[in-house]
Amino acid sequence: MALRLRRLELIFWGAILALAFYPLGLGFLAWVALARPLLILASLSPKAAFKSGYLFSFVFNCISIYWIAHVSPPGALAAITILSIYSAAVFSLFAFVHKRKPTLALFLFPAFWVAHDFFRTLSEFSFPWSDISYSQAQYEYFIQIAAVTGSGGVTFLVALINSFLAITIDRSRTPEFRLSCAGI
Repeated sequence: MALRLRRLELIFWGAILALAFYPLGLGFLAWVALARPLLILASLSPKAAFKSGYLFSFVFNCISIYWIAHVSPPGALAAITILSIYSAAVFSLFAFVHKRKPTLALFLFPAFWVAHDFFRTLSEFSFPWSDISYSQAQYEYFIQIAAVTGSGGVTFLVALINSFLAITIDRSRTPEFRLSCAGI
């Protein structure tokens, strides 16, 4: 039952992250869409985190890049499958670090995610259109920081807020620690 509930929750949060992207104007969802998945995946082994992270990413990619299917349905399936592997690898790395240093993993997660976005653009399967920073496009004043930091800076900030939120809602941490992270 716990496995089924975890999968349903990851499907839900994958869909929520996808809804943060244009044209719906729900970019604010990206600021919370990774927090609960981080807590779910932190409790898993790296191998299980890879599988569960793949499910999360597969749902996210199915919804956010559905438009590729209009051009090539087999190409869309291939893109969704391959792109989901990148994110699953990040979640597996996060779970690996979390098993050894839980707090460090949550603070490193934004860097892992920015590196993920960067490496995803280097291969033959480069696909930069689903960077989390693009979900913030409708917030003209906020997105101006991209002029200084690039899209990686915006992605880093969104992932960092998700990490802080994950720490804040994590009941296994002391209330003092959660409040100190919430106040940062």
